[in-house]
Amino acid sequence: MTVEPLKAFRKEIPGCELVALVDLSTAMVLAWDSIVKWPQEQVDALSAQAAALLSGSASEAGATLLDRAVLARDTGCFTFQRASRGSSEVLCCVYAPGTDLSGVFERVTALCDIVLGSDILPRASNE
Repeated sequence: MTVEPLKAFRKEIPGCELVALVDLSTAMVLAWDSIVKWPQEQVDALSAQAAALLSGSASEAGATLLDRAVLARDTGCFTFQRASRGSSEVLCCVYAPGTDLSGVFERVTALCDIVLGSDILPRASNE
């Protein structure tokens, strides 16, 4: 998989600061792109946050797993969306405060189709 589609998505969404594809089954960041350099520990923390929001207490209670979530904080918004219903691959995005998230989940779905259909090995990018 290549980071180019991640980079294009990030640049297309005003206020998008970071896009990361994570695998919840391995707790690994498969690929990511950001507008500024993020410490690897913070990028890795997105995987843990995605797991907590999408798989956490729901799986323990036997409830249906969530496929998407939005986390809003004073510092901005985070979106987490599974590549497809119940899949372990999740696209995590970080947005600046005040970013318009209209239509973001539809665009994330399209991005997942592009990224997961690619066969180039993942690598991290910062630009």
